[in-house]
Amino acid sequence: MILSVLSRGERGCSAMKALVRDSHESLARKKELRRESLSLIRSLYEASVLELVPKAEARPGKTLAIHADLQIDFSLNQALSLFVVEGIRALSLDASDYALDVLTFVESTCEDPDVVLMKQLDKLKSRRMAEMKGDGVEYDERIAELDKMEGPKPKKELVYEQFNLFRAKEPWVGQKNVHPKSVARQMVEECFSFGEYVRELELQRSERVLLRYLSEVYRAMVQTVPAWAKTESVRDVEEYLRVIVQGTDASLLDEWERMRNPAAVVAPSAADERTEEAARDITRDKRAFTVLVRNECFRLVRALARGQYDAASELLDGTRSAPWLQGALRAYFEAHSFLRTDADARAVSTTMLQEEERVWRVQQVLLDDDGPTDCALHITIDLEKSRDAGRVIMVLYRVEVPSP
Repeated sequence: MILSVLSRGERGCSAMKALVRDSHESLARKKELRRESLSLIRSLYEASVLELVPKAEARPGKTLAIHADLQIDFSLNQALSLFVVEGIRALSLDASDYALDVLTFVESTCEDPDVVLMKQLDKLKSRRMAEMKGDGVEYDERIAELDKMEGPKPKKELVYEQFNLFRAKEPWVGQKNVHPKSVARQMVEECFSFGEYVRELELQRSERVLLRYLSEVYRAMVQTVPAWAKTESVRDVEEYLRVIVQGTDASLLDEWERMRNPAAVVAPSAADERTEEAARDITRDKRAFTVLVRNECFRLVRALARGQYDAASELLDGTRSAPWLQGALRAYFEAHSFLRTDADARAVSTTMLQEEERVWRVQQVLLDDDGPTDCALHITIDLEKSRDAGRVIMVLYRVEVPSP
């Protein structure tokens, strides 16, 4: 609200004072609101969300305004959104998992999707129970171990450390707290589609909860993360979430997009002329399609790394059989004991795209413990077939494994 009021220009500060003065609160409450407002404005200024600018028409003095380096629709949607702006300053923009860590800071300020988090923990407990049972651990010890478990909270030490520093200098935070979690991050890290993640956690009765949460995280990524922090990898994460939400239920984002940019709304006459086929053309948005291609290539690598050759064959629409894939990867695993599927393996540099008129050619570099290898998957993406199918159609035509 403070940002909305201050965005009115020179009248912003006066409007903020008038808003508190004319409210129907008691005098004691008005004093409290004035203190909170000043504290928040000071915090926004120190975080470079606000800046002092000269008043218009050569008038003496300066006034507060939203910082010019921030995106036009910058917004602090959550109570702790300012913590995201402050907290991500502790991250290194050059780190391989920088974009995922930014996503973690955003997720920590979003409302918990309780049913999803419970399913996550149940999945981890089931896996751990099976491991301990196989190791011969006594039942009572197993239960005690499971009681100590919690859901995935990547970078929780860093998040809590930064939040404690933030709260120490921001008295308005009060009893508010962050909640580190990994729902959107897990989907991005492991390249899950919406349907795959629902099946993975058995969320068939809670799909709307997951979808609303992902929509909330996407909007926070777009409007809360300042422009200076948005590397290409962060924008790719944004695009990944947008494609997931838009592809599952476009209505969740369409109205929001219209509110963000009314000038971009298509006139009714032009909209009527758009065919249904053009509307679902996944190749029209080059950036979104690039994210889809990279995701599908990584899903293929992940299936091969896990020895799931039947799943890999399905990703290739059966154009390569499971036995063929197993044979093609044999030389790789004879020379390398491990095929990585971590953040480095998902880096943009490992997926090299060559765009042609009708096809995209992809060279997907494979990584082992020592980093990138000389081995690669050579894939073609048929644009026309992808348009017709509404999904990425891949053909793996060669597995490159140099002779020792």
